[in-house]
Amino acid sequence: MRDDPALPDRPTRRRALALAAGGALALAGCGGRPAPLPERPAAETPAVAIRRGARNVAGADGTPLAATAWRPAGRPRAAILALHGFGETAPNTWGAAARHWAARGIAVEGYDHRGFGRNPSRKVWPGAEALVADAVAVSRQVRVRHPDMPLVVVGHSMGGGVALAAAAAGLEADALVLAAPAIAGGAQMSPVYRLGGWALGTFAPDRRFTGGDAVTLVPTDNPDALAAAAADPLHFADASGRELWGLVRVSDLAARAAPRVGIPVMTVMGAHDDYVRAAGVRAVHESIPGAARFEFYPEGWHWLFRDRQARAVWEDVGDFVLGLPAPA
Repeated sequence: MRDDPALPDRPTRRRALALAAGGALALAGCGGRPAPLPERPAAETPAVAIRRGARNVAGADGTPLAATAWRPAGRPRAAILALHGFGETAPNTWGAAARHWAARGIAVEGYDHRGFGRNPSRKVWPGAEALVADAVAVSRQVRVRHPDMPLVVVGHSMGGGVALAAAAAGLEADALVLAAPAIAGGAQMSPVYRLGGWALGTFAPDRRFTGGDAVTLVPTDNPDALAAAAADPLHFADASGRELWGLVRVSDLAARAAPRVGIPVMTVMGAHDDYVRAAGVRAVHESIPGAARFEFYPEGWHWLFRDRQARAVWEDVGDFVLGLPAPA
């Protein structure tokens, strides 16, 4: 399905491309150039140790996708399937939060989306629909491993958009947690962002953008998290035009799916989020029949699970997960 704006006149098109590129980069959730960071040895990054639990899950077409599991010491009380954002990996996004949840008795599984992280397809955009289909397929595998306990899909940024879209397409889940999610598509998306994504996807699909000096966005107040991401060779923020337009498609699929999602949904946002517009996210959240709660963190940023106040988010999400009844 296409959702293309009308083609502008040629001079206007050139100006629109320049003006909208910066806005479109925010769609990536990691796009733009972050504030300058101190150099830090790669050996200090947490991602290295976390990868000891790496294994594979199967995507919708059977393609192996790199995954990591964090297991509690005893029998799990609930399970989480965690979906990371653009340019990220499961270990770097979820490591600290997953260890916290596992200590509370929650089994956590996170995989690297097709086109990202440890997968051979890294930096090859698979399409929004493929990301959604993979989430559905992996959720069914997690349900088989944990059939008698609540299963919650937690999605951050792009992963939140994928989770919401998948919830209307056969996702196995008893509830969702959407964190700083890329769900404000459709009528909630800024025309500048939409035009920027379309222009870059149409005229520069393979060119990669960092934003240069025009876009300086800060995803978190935690310098250690920023340094870990900068030192991780699998993390990337130079989104291609094709990927930026794909992120528009993810948001559109999520917004379109929202009225058909009946399971409980918890949405969390930070007051300092430079990437996601809270009003648009709230509007889509309120269109979800199963919407349960909307949490707004005054000290939160885009990387809610890695901010300095991340423990408050970990606790709230854990309470929500453990408060769900077992599936009938």
